Amino acid sequence: MKPSRVAIITGAGSGIGCSIAVKFAKHGYRLVILGRRVNRLEETAQLCYKEGLQKEDILIQSCDVLIDSQIEDVFNKTMQKFERIDISVNNAGYAIGKHFNHSDIEDFDAMYRIHTRAPIKFMQLAYPFLKKTQGNIINITSGASELTPRSDLSPYAVAKAGLNIATELAAKG
Repeated sequence: MKPSRVAIITGAGSGIGCSIAVKFAKHGYRLVILGRRVNRLEETAQLCYKEGLQKEDILIQSCDVLIDSQIEDVFNKTMQKFERIDISVNNAGYAIGKHFNHSDIEDFDAMYRIHTRAPIKFMQLAYPFLKKTQGNIINITSGASELTPRSDLSPYAVAKAGLNIATELAAKG
């Protein structure tokens, strides 16, 4: 059966993002896999080909989620190639492990930009396409931001808490 549904996945070159891409490939999704290191994305694509996808089923795109024009380009190229979006997965990121009083404001800024702002930009751009396909947004968050946040990951926990709130607000419209 030819894949029809399309998933965009940030941070797909390693870890959770790579695993998500492989799982979606196994379930017959065409993929847009994003990350800063194309060689790692190509490794992810190889794993997805083993699940039955063909070269034409995967769009590999270098994307720094901190650069709005690159995010916008993702949606333009996705629509040119696949003409639809069914799922947008916001997974890209890293953690700064510092206690609150040992963190600089720049640490909080960095974590906010990648874990809160970038997913918000993706959600805003994805919304009109997902509305048409009755698709979904999946935001990868963290237990570090829950009711008992991890104090040794303060900048990261604060940013992920922001993503939790943004996700709830987006769901309400």
